[in-house]
Amino acid sequence: MFGSGYVHYRRIAALQHELADLTRKLRKSDMTPDEYFPHASRLVQIKAALARNLDPNVVDMETAARVFDLDQGERAQLQQIFEQSDELRYSGGGNGHSAIAEDQRRAVLQFIERLRS
Repeated sequence: MFGSGYVHYRRIAALQHELADLTRKLRKSDMTPDEYFPHASRLVQIKAALARNLDPNVVDMETAARVFDLDQGERAQLQQIFEQSDELRYSGGGNGHSAIAEDQRRAVLQFIERLRS
């Protein structure tokens, strides 16, 4: 009934909606690290997916670093986001239940918002 262009448009619209939703969530100051870092890494995945028409589920740290042409310092920041996300996701949270420091939360979000391809 609908062509592939329509499907592509719907996929992009859904990713843009998820991008906006995650950005709103990351701006909340009461988020715990076990919520914050998985959302932050997902936001990077979606931004990279939209920039290069990729499936966000296949975007890893290296793919995102290439998409955004990051330098060594930026790669280190991105790696820290992905590593903290993985650690919290696969360790069952551990110490991820206290609030994330405001300056760290702000720095991570500003870094992600600056990512451009």
